[in-house]
Amino acid sequence: MPKRQFRVDPGAAQAERRELVKKLERGFQQVQESDAYRSYLDTVSRFHKYSISNTMLIWVQRPNATHVAGFHTWLSLGRHVRKGAKGIRIFAPMPYRRTVSTFDEETEESEEQEIGQLRFRAVSVFDISQTEGADIAQPPVTLLSGDDTGLWQSLATIAQTERLTIDRKPGRGGAGGANGWYDRTGREIWIDPDLAPAMAAKTLCHEMAHHYAEHIDSRSEHETIAESVAYIVLGHFGIDAGDYSFGYLACWSDVATFRAKLADIQRIAGQIIARIEGQNSQRAEAA
Repeated sequence: MPKRQFRVDPGAAQAERRELVKKLERGFQQVQESDAYRSYLDTVSRFHKYSISNTMLIWVQRPNATHVAGFHTWLSLGRHVRKGAKGIRIFAPMPYRRTVSTFDEETEESEEQEIGQLRFRAVSVFDISQTEGADIAQPPVTLLSGDDTGLWQSLATIAQTERLTIDRKPGRGGAGGANGWYDRTGREIWIDPDLAPAMAAKTLCHEMAHHYAEHIDSRSEHETIAESVAYIVLGHFGIDAGDYSFGYLACWSDVATFRAKLADIQRIAGQIIARIEGQNSQRAEAA
């Protein structure tokens, strides 16, 4: 029986990827113009960014915390702290000004000067699980459902050749409930075991894009590249990841960043697609 040939038309593949890029840019721009996205940004703006020390204090006292805020912030968001809830104790900065006197030996005159200083006091904050009331605006993303059409296995094979370990043990998503993460130093990728096959494959592709994207300056650039690559790779193999990717990119990127990193996005997506198609070609020849 003759072996089947597996051929890819380079021109058609490039045209398809260009169309996916256009669809991706249009998609996350539309999300950024939506009322749901503006509501989400308004909510996010009310949550303080905590120092490393306070983040550690939160984790030690309540490891599963996801959204933490003070009593009055929760009230402003339409929620109230449940009666009897035990607060998470952190340190809050308390700026103040005081007057100091200085003596100028040349003029033999004293001069008073007001200087700003900072002290800290312990305060209580509460996790969203300790509150009740109005729903909090969520990121405008929808987890993918359905089959991965064999994409997970292809990506896992690439990860193996890159000497990356994939782990799916539960409970490693951290306080934010991440779908996955990549540890460059440990050469490890973790993917939430509860994700549907299509979402798991998209997340694995996202984390592998982080592996390929080196020497990137900012977190927003990293996430722009990783999620765009995942969207393009899945789209190339027939899975529309727009329900998740559009909203994710809306929260992390803007048009200027997306276009500035387009060469990196295209390069990394092309690398991954070529390796998967190489696997498909080998399977076709072996059949």
